[in-house]
Amino acid sequence: MQLSYILLLVSALTLLASGNSVSATTSANQSNGLMKPSEVDLIAAGQAQEGKQRFLRVHEDEERFEMAKINQLMNDSSYRSTKFGKWVERGYTDSKIYNKLGVESHPAFKRVFNYYQTYLENYAPRLISS
Repeated sequence: MQLSYILLLVSALTLLASGNSVSATTSANQSNGLMKPSEVDLIAAGQAQEGKQRFLRVHEDEERFEMAKINQLMNDSSYRSTKFGKWVERGYTDSKIYNKLGVESHPAFKRVFNYYQTYLENYAPRLISS
């Protein structure tokens, strides 16, 4: 029976010790003035940014490919062949690439699209849209 009292005493002391350490941490944060900003503060900060461009992407500004990679696709036949091979492995049709490149809004990218169509005619005609 004395063993059960000892176990009860040890568990009670452990519980009290862990409770004190949590409260000490909490009071240390409060004494430093570290507090979470309220939702009102966050909304006010967002409204103070009025007139400035937000960091969220806008669909019109979003670019599907980096210009350096587009230039490399246009000028480097080895890179182009490797990239087109990966596109074929992924099952990208010519219409999917046309849309991804945004050829309608970027007419200069039509050259890459035409290269891809030629590649498909030679290596994967199943991916050519009718």
